[in-house]
Amino acid sequence: GRGSRCPRRRRAGVSFADDRPPAGVSRREAIALLLLLLFAAWLRIGAVLGTEVIEPIRGDALDYYHYAHNLRESGAYSRTPATGVAGEVPPADAFRRPGYALFILPWIAHPPTVGMLLRIGLLQAALGVALVGLAWWLGRRLVGRGTGWAVGGLCAISPHLVNSAIWLLSEPLFALLVLLALVLAFDGRAAIAGGARLYAAALAFGAAMLTRPTLDYLPWLLVPLALLALPRPRAWRTVAVLALGIATVMGPWWARNLVQFGQLDDRSLAVNTLLHGMYPDFLWEDRPETLAMPYKFDPEAPAIGRSTATVLSALAERASADPARYLRWYLVGKPLSLVAWDEVRIGDAFILSVSATPYFSHPVFLATHLLARLLHWPLMVLALAGCVLAWRRRSPVVGAAQAAGLRVVSLLLLYILAVHVAGAPYPRYSVPFRPELYLMACYAAAEAWAWLRGRAARDKVAA
Repeated sequence: GRGSRCPRRRRAGVSFADDRPPAGVSRREAIALLLLLLFAAWLRIGAVLGTEVIEPIRGDALDYYHYAHNLRESGAYSRTPATGVAGEVPPADAFRRPGYALFILPWIAHPPTVGMLLRIGLLQAALGVALVGLAWWLGRRLVGRGTGWAVGGLCAISPHLVNSAIWLLSEPLFALLVLLALVLAFDGRAAIAGGARLYAAALAFGAAMLTRPTLDYLPWLLVPLALLALPRPRAWRTVAVLALGIATVMGPWWARNLVQFGQLDDRSLAVNTLLHGMYPDFLWEDRPETLAMPYKFDPEAPAIGRSTATVLSALAERASADPARYLRWYLVGKPLSLVAWDEVRIGDAFILSVSATPYFSHPVFLATHLLARLLHWPLMVLALAGCVLAWRRRSPVVGAAQAAGLRVVSLLLLYILAVHVAGAPYPRYSVPFRPELYLMACYAAAEAWAWLRGRAARDKVAA
C-alpha cells in the first residue's frame, strides 16, 4: 500500500537492480580500488626486480632493440644491427610495426644493460597496473560492480599479465591500448561514445594497430556492426570518426612505406605467421626437439615461406596426405593452444627461460599462481559461452546499451580466435586479451546465476 516500506517486487529472471552498471564510485569503492591497484603493483614490481631472464634480448626482443637503437642513432627504422661505422645507415625495413620501438626508444642503451631492462620493466609494470584499473572500469560499466571486481582481481593476479612486464616484447603496451580503446568507446551510459571521446578511442585503436598488426582487419567487421546497431546517420558518423582516428595514427606509417617500398605494409610477417602455424602440434615430423620452432628444422620452410600462395599450396599438399590430423589441428588443437596456460616451449607463464622468479618460492606469488591456474580453464570455457550469450536478443543481466558493448568485445575475441586459427596459435598471443576474456567469462557466470535465480523463483511460485 501507499507509504509501505516493503521493497519493490522484482521480476525474477528478468532484471536485477544490483547487476545494473552503477552510476558513480563511492568512497569505499575508491579505497578498495586503490588497494587492488597497490597489490597489482606489488606483484609486478616484485616480478621485475626478482626475475632473472636467461638471455633476455633475443628473437623478437632483439628486433625491437635494434629498431629502437637505430632510430635513435641514425634515424633509420631497421632491425639490422648497426655496424658502428661512422656515417653508415642500416637499411630500412617494415617487418615489424614501430609502436613498441617508439615506446622503448627513450630508455635504450648501447650495449644493452641491466639498468635499461630494469627501467623498461618498471615502466611496463606501470602499464600493467593501469590495465587492471581499466579492466575493473570496463567490467563494472558493462555488467556490474561484482563483475568489475572479479575482472580487475583476475587481471591483478594473472601470472601471464604479471610476467609480461619482464620481457622486452610488445604485449603489455598492446594489451593496454586495446583495453583503453574499449573503455573510451563507451560513455557514462555504456552506449557507443561520440565526438571527441570516440575519436580518442579510434586513436587508441590506431596506436594498437601501430604496435601489432593483429587488428588490421577488425575495422572491416566493426563497420557492419555499427550499421546494424546504430541509427543510420549516427552509424556513418561513427564509422567516419573511427576511420579518421585510425588514419591519424597509421597514416604516417603507410605514407613512409609507400615512399620507401611502394606498398602500405610489409606482409612477410603475416606470411611467417601462416607458415609457423601450419605444423600440427608445433612439431616437424613429430620430432620433440622441433617443438615450438618446427620451421627451423623443415628444410622446405624457406621455399614455402616465400609468399602466402606458397604457404597455402604447401599446406594443401600436406593436409591432403593426412586430412584427419590437419583437420583436428585447425579445428581443435589451435583454439585450445591459443588459450592454453602453458607456453609452448618454456612452459607455465614464461615466454623465455628464467633462472630465478618469485613464482618459484614466494608464498603470495605461489598462492596467486595456484588460484589463477585452477581457474584458468573454467574461465576460458565461460569466456566462449559469454561470447555466444552476448548476441542474445534480451538479457536478464544487462540492458541494451551494455549488450552492445559486450557484442563489440565478443566480436574482438572471435576475430582474434579466427586470426590465430589461420596463423600461429602460440599462447602468448592471447595474453593481451586476457582482460576481455575474463570480462566475457564473468558475464557468462552472471547470466548463469540470473537463470538459476529465475528458475528457483519460478519453481517456488509453481509450488
